[in-house]
Amino acid sequence: MGIVILLPLFLLMYFMMIRPQQKAKLQHAEMLRNLSVGDQVVTAGGIFGNVVQVEDDVIWLEVAPDTELKIARGAITRKLPPVAGDVADYEGPDNSADYTEPDADSGTTPSPVEKNNDD
Repeated sequence: MGIVILLPLFLLMYFMMIRPQQKAKLQHAEMLRNLSVGDQVVTAGGIFGNVVQVEDDVIWLEVAPDTELKIARGAITRKLPPVAGDVADYEGPDNSADYTEPDADSGTTPSPVEKNNDD
């Protein structure tokens, strides 16, 4: 009688805990196998970078312009989806309306424009 109660309990535990963990492990291994140059990834240490070279067990990541890190393939935790307007393309905010042009004769730097909020 006791085994009749324990067997469904073990089956429930398998399908609720063990099987999802195995599935996630297989998906992670597949992601690591399919890494290619140009993929954006995150490491276990929280470092974001672009894959620039793939070797057997080593991935080279570009984390800043002209800065590459040699990372163990297993240290990659996830692959990021491609994003339009990548951070490398960001040129900063357009602050041209906030500053005045310097006088060519004075050689001074521009100063902030006073805004009148009484409108």
